[in-house]
Amino acid sequence: MRPGNIAEIREWYERNRNHGNSKGTLPDFDTMLAKFSDDCTKFNDIAAELGLTRERIRQIYQKYFSSIIARRPNGRTRQKVCTLKRRTVRVNEFFHSDSRYAPLLDRAAREGIEAKPVFTHSAVAKHNKRRFLLNGLICKLLVVSAPREHQERLCFKFSLTSLEEIEFLILQAGVPESKFFVLPITTVWPGKSIYIPAGFRWLEYKNSGRRVKTDWFQYLEAWHLLKNPIA
Repeated sequence: MRPGNIAEIREWYERNRNHGNSKGTLPDFDTMLAKFSDDCTKFNDIAAELGLTRERIRQIYQKYFSSIIARRPNGRTRQKVCTLKRRTVRVNEFFHSDSRYAPLLDRAAREGIEAKPVFTHSAVAKHNKRRFLLNGLICKLLVVSAPREHQERLCFKFSLTSLEEIEFLILQAGVPESKFFVLPITTVWPGKSIYIPAGFRWLEYKNSGRRVKTDWFQYLEAWHLLKNPIA
């Protein structure tokens, strides 16, 4: 009679794993369960690791684990899932090791804000280098390392392009000594530029044209907007 629950199957496996042709070669139940549950592990991989044939591994899976692991995906499906997992890991490593994001990630960590890369919703995970997540909100980082003269003042000029599908714009003024401006996307206009004065607050600053005045310094280090976004 075949055992019905996982505790019985574990006991059944442990009682039998050191008998027959597999004596001394099979890991414990939990190790094998983890291997069979991993979409990135094939029967061939387990067979090569344990010095058994693929057919023997398939038999072990069918006998002990098929009733526990519901509907193991076919090879093509598992390959897609595995590819996504592996590329997700690589993209996360790239994002957190990229020197361009280092000051932002350091500041976000100090503010208790979680930072993650953005992926496409396809089988192939692809990092969107222009966007990332801060506390689950889609953001974009613009960096200007040094100010330039603008209307007889030194300013950091940020050109606003490709602002689609983001919720916050993060402006990094200065490298390596940086100031961050956390701007809700509703406060900016695509195709225009923002001038942030260097070293002082330009209170009389006005946007060009007929737009209302905007004091960008109200968004200086405004990380609280990412913790409690305004609906």
